[in-house]
Amino acid sequence: MESDQKNQKTSELFTTIDSIFNSNSVAVVGASDETFSFGFHFMRYLVDSGYKGNIFPVNPKKKEILNYQAYAELTLVPGNIDYVICCIRADLVTTLIDQCLKKKVKVIHLLTGRFSETGDPEAHELEKQILAKAQKAGIRLIGPNCMGIYAPKSGISFNHDLSMESGKVGGICQSGGVAGEIVRYASLRGVKFSKVISYGNALDLNESDLLEYFYLDQETKVIFIYIEGAKDGLRFFKILKKTSMKKPVILLKGGKSSAGQKATISHTASIAGKEGAWDAACRQSNTIRASCIDELIDLLVAFDKLPAILSKKTGIIGGGGGKGILAADECENAGLNVIDLPDDVEKFIVKKDPSMSGWLGNPVDFSIVSGSKIDTIEMLNILSLSPGIDILLAILTEDNPFDEIFWTEFINKEVENYIKIASNKSKPFAVVMGNPRLNISDVENWRWKAFLKAWKKLQESNIPVFTSTKTGANAISKVAEFYMRMEKRASIPQVPETKQEKIGTILSEIEAKQAISNAGIAVNKTFFAKTKKEAIDLSEKIGFPVVFKIVAPTITHKTDVGGVCLNIKTSKDAGDAYDKVTAAAGENEIFGMAVQKMIPQGIELVAGMSRDPQFGPMLMFGIGGVHVEIIKDVIFAIAPLDKEGAMEMISGIKNKQILNGFRGQEPVNKEEIADLLVKLSDYVMLNHEIEEIDINPIIATPAGLVAVDARIIKH
Repeated sequence: MESDQKNQKTSELFTTIDSIFNSNSVAVVGASDETFSFGFHFMRYLVDSGYKGNIFPVNPKKKEILNYQAYAELTLVPGNIDYVICCIRADLVTTLIDQCLKKKVKVIHLLTGRFSETGDPEAHELEKQILAKAQKAGIRLIGPNCMGIYAPKSGISFNHDLSMESGKVGGICQSGGVAGEIVRYASLRGVKFSKVISYGNALDLNESDLLEYFYLDQETKVIFIYIEGAKDGLRFFKILKKTSMKKPVILLKGGKSSAGQKATISHTASIAGKEGAWDAACRQSNTIRASCIDELIDLLVAFDKLPAILSKKTGIIGGGGGKGILAADECENAGLNVIDLPDDVEKFIVKKDPSMSGWLGNPVDFSIVSGSKIDTIEMLNILSLSPGIDILLAILTEDNPFDEIFWTEFINKEVENYIKIASNKSKPFAVVMGNPRLNISDVENWRWKAFLKAWKKLQESNIPVFTSTKTGANAISKVAEFYMRMEKRASIPQVPETKQEKIGTILSEIEAKQAISNAGIAVNKTFFAKTKKEAIDLSEKIGFPVVFKIVAPTITHKTDVGGVCLNIKTSKDAGDAYDKVTAAAGENEIFGMAVQKMIPQGIELVAGMSRDPQFGPMLMFGIGGVHVEIIKDVIFAIAPLDKEGAMEMISGIKNKQILNGFRGQEPVNKEEIADLLVKLSDYVMLNHEIEEIDINPIIATPAGLVAVDARIIKH
């Protein structure tokens, strides 16, 4: 029943927001013919963008605005109205809502500002009154203090001269200025948008509502977000997680510095939140985080134009020797793998021109190829078809010592070759062309004319073009990381949650380990078997020795009841162990068996969290294992926790010398322990429904840390 109600609300929310982007009529209240007023510009946006519905300017002092009949008030407009753009003063908005109710308006866009962002208590109170009145009337609000919507397909815009060619990128922006800049500059790079919304103070419709809409919107395949603060961080995080399983989300966070955080309050009355929590939210939800507008646009270009990338083996071609060397460095620094030329490519080189064997490598230097028996297009083709290369990056020849005729012919031929290779769609392909940052007088120069024409040709062929190898490699690497993580998350087995009235929701070991794994904590991968046969088959697949642990909703301490069997070495042992462990459960309900690889011995540690009624989440760290409650060598700290605080926790346990190497054992990596504790802190700060976490044991060896068992209890 609860699920049905939630689905109905989501459906109603989608229908409402979709009606904004696909309205049949818009009224501009406060429309004007005064060129310095927003009422004038919003009329112009609609008219110049070719809005397909009816436009009704409302102004008591005008008979006509921009050749459209004007109305003294909204109630005088004929028929009902879908969408209202409010350009009037804040104190007039409550009266406008009464008029909107009579005209069956679905949504009001409040361009109007000077509400809670001013810090004025009276303005804040007025904002609350407006919300209460709108909710009573069943009218949804965008804003206040925002630029509203951009929907090319419907002919709606929030700025002048924006591209009205629709595409597959959707956007959610708390700032109207940022929204306009992203759309304008990304359009110059060939990115086309489905819908973008600037939502300002988020008095009613907020970032979570809008992300829920774009998650469901079939026209949107890539989402970008500029956000200063979230109204409901937990809800926003949950929607981020489910959305990124379906489509990429790129997030740019405003208010990272102390000055930026203060500015967000005066801009949209948002609380910026702690950077660590936002990092954790993005990392755990597989959201791609951009550091600035320029990087966000590079990422939009990459995600809009490249297919899914599941490996980072990269081939580089073009440019001169020095540029190729620098390109290889920048690709490797970005996390791409610049491999040796695969065997099939080497064989091709030997066959075509033996003198090139051992000379040509990756990057493939065009200056060498041009003096050989190998044609450039042949080399491009063999690289694009090689199964040993997953990504092909071309460095356009931007400069050489030739005159206008030869250089223009050379660059045109190179561009034609790139377009031919891209049309094969054999693998992800991108081009790097520098950004010369031309002065207006430079545009007439023959070299820059040829350069800009080359850029345009590549862009019209839907080839992603980047202004440097560094930015291009970074964007491509993030595309690969997103799809690789997406594939990994999709393969994680799902086990139903179990509930008890007194202690809330207990996650099974598999669920708990999945949760902390998503938080970046290394776990011993665990598989779920419903039957004895499945348990034996999984054991054989994983490889002996293995461990069996019972999965039962009423058993939390499995070792205490004999619900764990270690060091299972054969299939026969696995069958016997299954019988033994299930028998130990007695009358308890059994879901099945958790099966995992037996981990080599190491130092056993414990980490966890419980909520203190005064201080909130308290992190715990210490010496772990089955005797943790007897030894009691643990230390606590209030979350959130940074790296320095984590190191202090580690040095605060009684038996810390064990970590430094004891009686012939090698020391463990304390930096890795600190990282684990910080990740745990980020996770509990983000997931407020978590009541208790117990990760025990964590096996620590010089090779690293592995969480072998885990338990999570929710509210």
